[in-house]
This record gives sequence, structure tokens and C-alpha cells, in this order.
Amino acid sequence: MKSDLYHNTGSRLVFRDSIRHPEVWFMTLRKAQFDEQTLTYGKYFTECEAIIKGKRYMVYAPTHYDATRRALDSMQIINNTRPPIGAIKFYAEEITYDTTLASYVNIFTEKIPEGTPLSEAIYTFSQRELLRGLRAFKRMLSDNNISLNNVDIDNIIVGKNYEWHAIRCLYATYAKRKDNNAFKAIKESIEEYSLRDDFNAAELAAAVRREYPGIMLPLCERRRRVVTKDGVGFIDDRDIMVIEVQYRSATDFYENRSVVTTFEGRVGIIDRYGKYIIPPQYDRIEFDHQNGDSEAYVGNEVTIYDYNGEVVER
Repeated sequence: MKSDLYHNTGSRLVFRDSIRHPEVWFMTLRKAQFDEQTLTYGKYFTECEAIIKGKRYMVYAPTHYDATRRALDSMQIINNTRPPIGAIKFYAEEITYDTTLASYVNIFTEKIPEGTPLSEAIYTFSQRELLRGLRAFKRMLSDNNISLNNVDIDNIIVGKNYEWHAIRCLYATYAKRKDNNAFKAIKESIEEYSLRDDFNAAELAAAVRREYPGIMLPLCERRRRVVTKDGVGFIDDRDIMVIEVQYRSATDFYENRSVVTTFEGRVGIIDRYGKYIIPPQYDRIEFDHQNGDSEAYVGNEVTIYDYNGEVVER
């Protein structure tokens, strides 16, 4: 018997393995090209960017029992707006990972509109036009009685005519003004960082080359290590400090994880937002890139964690 659609979830490890070999795991998206560097996960979904038939998409796999129901409700809401806010499609039981147990994973795809992410546009676009786009976008949501509940500069695409488009729309609900605080924060960022109409070439160059003290290493998974005399932290692709300087050392991010060492000499693993996947209480940690497990050592004793940070063996 097939799984209940509303509770059809898979582990993050299943999704990780499936995007590496879509020709084996996927039912209809077997020719999709996935960008592993964009693999991230949240409370309800694991996501990854992909090229499908020459177009860019976000691909989501539910990792919470209630994720599919929520997303289907949101999909109906945004597809019924005029004009449609987003383009989301549902693939029931798209990933097959255990045919003997009839175990499947649902998938949602969302087309990424053409344009520039607001996280980039905010530094190099006209302030007047960005604020005009903000007002029009808020008005469109209000006219349709919709809140996205996920408004952020990473979730807005600015089109060639400064029109705004939302991505990651899987949390939309019928309700007004619930996004007001998020829009207020975006407006403040636009007013602080964007270019006024009288900007010159020097100001534009400075806007795209913001400096931080210390050595800035290459960008990995939208995070860049910053090494200072006070330790190591991370900035994002907008050059905003997202993980404060607080570690003696840290590795570049790979698969949403960095192995960090505290100033007390304890080793752990954090995600891209600074949350510990494995707590900092070990002498060393070795992450197996093949199976997703981590071996954490205290002396000769080892604790094994799975890809989700759960202990599987002591």
C-alpha cells in the first residue's frame, strides 16, 4: 500500500543521496541537474536548486510529517492569485527509496523567476525603484489577502523592470499584515544599503566590495570564513556577519556543515546559521562524505552521528 500523501516524508540523507543520482532515485525528474552546493534544510523541507528542461527550479522534499499538507494548502493559495505569485508543482511519491516497504518521498518544485536576488540587488539597484517594487509587492499580497510567512531578502527575486517575485512560497496562508515586520526590516535595509539616484561609479564599486577586518577566504555554500586576531566567524554572500567570530578554527562549509573548534579546544559541527548539529564536546570529528555519518572522538572512544545529528552508535 502506498504511503499517505500528507505524511509522506523522507530523511535528509535520502534526499541528499537522491540528488546525486536522480536517474536512479527519481520517477519523472531523472534528467534534472542538481546543484549540491545549494543543499540546505529547514524545519519542514530539505531543498536544493536544479536545472529542469533548461530552467532553474527549487526542489523541496518534506522532512516533517505535516509538511506536505501545509505545502499543498499554500500551493493552492498562491496559484489562485491574480497574477500568480509563484509556480509550484507537486510530485506525489517522486523518490523511491525502498520498494520492498513501499517507501516513497513526495517532491515539490518551484520555478525560479528570471532576475536578481534581492540580497544582491539591495546593494547595486536604485533605492527609488526598489522601494517602488516593495510597495507594489505588498499591495498585491494585501489585495489577495495573503501572507507568505517567509519574507526575506533571500526569498525575493527582482525582475528586469524592478518587479518583485517570491520564492520559497510553501508557507503562504490567507491572512493580511502578518509579513509587516519582515517588510519593515527589508525597507530599512534598502534605505541603508541601496544606491540613491545620485550615486557615482566610486560609490557603486564600494557597494559591491565591502570590507571586513581579517582574511576573507573563498565563498562556500554562501558562507565565507573570516579569520581575525580574535578568532574565526562567517559572513554571507551579502558580506553580512551571520556567525560571529567565536571559534579558534573552522572549516569551510560543505553540505551545510562546518567542523569548528572552540577556544576551549572542544570540537563540534555547526550548520550555516551557527546552530550545532553535533555539540562541541569532542577532541576531533571526522565527517564521512560518502555515507553522511560523523565519527566524534574523545580519546579512543567514538560516538557515531548520522547525517541529521542523531547518535546511532556508541
